[in-house]
Amino acid sequence: MDNQDGKPTLTIDDVSYEIDALTDKTKEILGLHQEAQQDMLSARRKAVIAEVAVSQLASMVSASIKEEDDGSANSE
Repeated sequence: MDNQDGKPTLTIDDVSYEIDALTDKTKEILGLHQEAQQDMLSARRKAVIAEVAVSQLASMVSASIKEEDDGSANSE
């Protein structure tokens, strides 16, 4: 968020802190937190995509087997 001066702030326990005023150590930790959060969201999206792919592939396997059964039944 930004304060009234337009400077970026971070609010923790209802107290706002200007990011520029934080120590380098705290800024580094904050950066790591933001990166980890982005990685977590990316992993969730990838998991959803994988779940959809697995479901679709299972449907394709089932359809393929049914086609094979229909083909072998017609050739007998």
